[in-house]
Amino acid sequence: MSFDSAYDDLVERIFDRVVEKLGGTQQPEDTEPWSLLTLEEAAQRLTRSPRWIRERVREGKLTVVRLDGGALAFELADLRAFAQARRVGELELRVVGGEWWQEAS
Repeated sequence: MSFDSAYDDLVERIFDRVVEKLGGTQQPEDTEPWSLLTLEEAAQRLTRSPRWIRERVREGKLTVVRLDGGALAFELADLRAFAQARRVGELELRVVGGEWWQEAS
């Protein structure tokens, strides 16, 4: 058996074990069909009010698609990016003098 053949066999066996350990299926990154979301749908996704969403758009903090007539529409990927950018992660939140502060844990 050549080195390349042995290497390919090893890679295939490792791949099979990883798939087996992960439950036998690979999750696609985005399983929802593509479509623009309405203002109300975007608010629901971020668990905020439509007014709150409009304010973030006005401040330039949330990416929006402007359709004919000025209606706002949103890409799901943009909403996910907005939420991801605001993750606290491993930071610890605590109240100091009535205000929230972040501390690295």
